[in-house]
Amino acid sequence: MHIVVWAAVTVLAVQAAPPSGTPLGEAYFRFIEGRALEDRGDVEAAIRAYRRAAELAPAVAEIRAELAGLFARHGRVTESLAEGQAALAIDPDNREANRVLGLVSAALAGRGDAARRAEAIAHLERAVAGDIRDPSAEFTLGRLYVEHGRYDSAIARLTRFLLDQVGYPDALELLADAYEQTGRFDDALRTLDELPEGQRADPRVRSWRAELLESTGRWVQAAAAWQQVAESDSVGVQYPLRQASALANGGDLDGARRLLTDTAGRAPGNVSVWYLLAQVEGRAGNAAAARAAAERIRAVSADDPRGLLALADAHVLAGEPEQAVALLTPRVDEARPADVDTGLHAQFVRALAVAWEAAGDHARAVAVAEVAASRRPDDSGASFDLAAAYDRAGRFADAERTFRGILARDPGHAPSLNYLGYLLADRGERLDEAVALITRALDVERGNPSFLDSLGWAHFKRGDFERARGPLEQAASQLPRTSVIQDHLGDLYVELKQYRDAVLAFDRALSGDRRGIDAETVSQKRDRARAAAGGR
Repeated sequence: MHIVVWAAVTVLAVQAAPPSGTPLGEAYFRFIEGRALEDRGDVEAAIRAYRRAAELAPAVAEIRAELAGLFARHGRVTESLAEGQAALAIDPDNREANRVLGLVSAALAGRGDAARRAEAIAHLERAVAGDIRDPSAEFTLGRLYVEHGRYDSAIARLTRFLLDQVGYPDALELLADAYEQTGRFDDALRTLDELPEGQRADPRVRSWRAELLESTGRWVQAAAAWQQVAESDSVGVQYPLRQASALANGGDLDGARRLLTDTAGRAPGNVSVWYLLAQVEGRAGNAAAARAAAERIRAVSADDPRGLLALADAHVLAGEPEQAVALLTPRVDEARPADVDTGLHAQFVRALAVAWEAAGDHARAVAVAEVAASRRPDDSGASFDLAAAYDRAGRFADAERTFRGILARDPGHAPSLNYLGYLLADRGERLDEAVALITRALDVERGNPSFLDSLGWAHFKRGDFERARGPLEQAASQLPRTSVIQDHLGDLYVELKQYRDAVLAFDRALSGDRRGIDAETVSQKRDRARAAAGGR
């Protein structure tokens, strides 16, 4: 769109006519002539006409802006930028000059060129100021906002753009990206579902959608989505692995095992398949099968650290923590620089701490975590592991102090916000703060089912049972085999006198992974709920 401002002149359909005899009149004639020449494809003649118009009317910014646009349309970037800047020297708010400079700068800005991107944003914001509707500028501005990390601005701009350009695929993908980056996963999913059918079927988009489903804890739907992606790649193992992981996280360990066993048959030398199978067998409590999968890893690649980690986990599961300690201690004590840099050493430390705890030696578990945290004092992950070790050792004051240290450095560290909130709630301390901490965690990871359980449990501890209901029911539906969550929901239903629902929740807790619960206590609660329900 061309917007030309000439004093006391309204532009209508103009035919070639001789200059009026005044400088402004001739400038106007040369300006219109330049447009006509460009329309006919005579670019050089058009440039000469615009140049002559600028000489005759040097105070009219629109002439230089139009020339900048001509250069931009024909790929003459340097000249376009120069003319655009010349127009802004006359009128800093000239819309067309800002538009051209913004679009050209945006095209030149690489992913790492933050300064040029910021410059492009500033120009385009001026170009669309005052409720100007300019689809090209609005779309480019939305894209730049996403690339610049200004996601809320991107959401507002792209939403506005899509009101006029309904269903524009690139804008929908950018909007979904902005929603995802701000934790609005449901909105991101809804936006992807608005893409044309052909693009929704693209493996890249399907993978993205599956990851968003995982982010909201919808593991059953995520597994189905990964299966669709896997069907487009009948040879690779990447997508079956993602599907199996989603199945396992959703509580379908049998389904995950079958899929991994089939995949291992097609790719017997793939360590990732065997490692995930070892983890699934471990979660199912099958120590022998977990060990067999770990041994397959070591047979494929004796140096792959996943074999050592999987074997250590299998020993702990089999009630042989001392053997796990013997396997892991050398790798922890050596602290190879490469292991530290890649985070592998942290995994060894975590596994060794678990082994010492399984052996009943919480003091050594803490000591291992303390050494690891001291080696990487600014590593929130290492500090988090230490705080968790303190908690499991019953050193609650030390755990709280360590978590607060993490949050002092990184106020948005969602795992620490959630853990500290749950720690306070579970002990019935500072319950208002517990709710606030967990709410902040959910602001970072919206829909995280473990965080929802923490929030519901904090409300439960406050005696606010109705506010506890929503988060606990949502968490329990997303993680049906996580026993501690089902136990929490059962306790809530008892307080609400929904005894039949309580019985079902306690049954799910007993048939789940049984982590974090005392099975005998849960059985007693279930029996009392059954009696209160009339024995049914």
